[in-house]
Amino acid sequence: MKNNIYLTLVSLILIVGASCSYSPKNDYVTFSGTIIKPNSDSLVLVSFAGGVKPKVIRLNANGTFKDTLRVSDSLEFSIPNYVLRDGKEISFLYLKNGFDLEMTLNTEQFDETISYTGMGSAENNYLAESTLREEKERALEQKAGVKLFDHEADEFYKKIDIKMENKLDRLLNTPGLDSIFINSQKRQIENQNKSLIFNYKLSKNKLTYKEYLETFGKDISVQLAKGQPSPAFVGYDNFSGGITSLEDLKGKYVYIDIWATWCGPCKAEIPYLKKLEEAYHDKNIAFVSISVDKEKDRKKWQNMVEERSLGGIQLFANLSFKSDFVKKYEVKSIPRFILIDPDGNIVDANAPRPSYRSTLDELLQNEGVL
Repeated sequence: MKNNIYLTLVSLILIVGASCSYSPKNDYVTFSGTIIKPNSDSLVLVSFAGGVKPKVIRLNANGTFKDTLRVSDSLEFSIPNYVLRDGKEISFLYLKNGFDLEMTLNTEQFDETISYTGMGSAENNYLAESTLREEKERALEQKAGVKLFDHEADEFYKKIDIKMENKLDRLLNTPGLDSIFINSQKRQIENQNKSLIFNYKLSKNKLTYKEYLETFGKDISVQLAKGQPSPAFVGYDNFSGGITSLEDLKGKYVYIDIWATWCGPCKAEIPYLKKLEEAYHDKNIAFVSISVDKEKDRKKWQNMVEERSLGGIQLFANLSFKSDFVKKYEVKSIPRFILIDPDGNIVDANAPRPSYRSTLDELLQNEGVL
């Protein structure tokens, strides 16, 4: 399975409340199965919640396994809420307390053979099939040599309308799905459609900053509105030595990247951030990357900064996500980008990513940075 699918699905996960169609018998999940030709001696379940330790499930010699885990309240309505790893292969799972789920697969055809039975099987078979369908669509595009974004506008919008209609039809006609799951998937399909339109406009350089905000803008507290004094970070350890505070950068625009070494989408932004820093190296703007890795991973952060030759000002937050600066900016997911003006006031508490270059350039130009 390709990492870009992982990033896309992770970026579109939504929490949706609804009534459950059954009552769980247990307050934990039972997960068992058989793997033919496993890639490793264990499976790893990684949750989408920060700070939740991965669950390692050891395989028996014959490839069978059985284990239990309890899903936290914060993950109860997140769909999918786990990634299953077998070596380099991954699959997405929806686990809910009360599920009694059994899986079978042959790693020689990982996506094609993964299958579930038992309570929770309908939802997880749906997710597995969705991933396989995405893989096949991408393969057909590659074989045809014509990508979705290569089409002219009329044909593009026609194709994504058909894609959305087909997905909704399949969702509503798949038997046995939980009502919470259905509502969540409806929202995901709608947002996938919105995301495709956004990225199509971006690829054609026809996206304005206003459209960016209308598409992905979030409600933020009054304290984080444009023009408000920015929360400050104080005394963060600098990779280059010593400590750095926001006050040290007063007089410059400050573009902040909040990230972590374990965050795939964060690392995907690194090449774009490097190009951005190069383009603006002689402008009145400082590029600051703040790691929210835990203290135990400080060495990992240092190694990544060095190995990837990360530029700008590389800082390490004092208390990860519990850092005062991170909490005051209401950071719930990363990467998160912030733009602050030379007077220390907020320009955008949820600024465009470096990969949204034309949108970001428009914002910086409007601020007079260019």
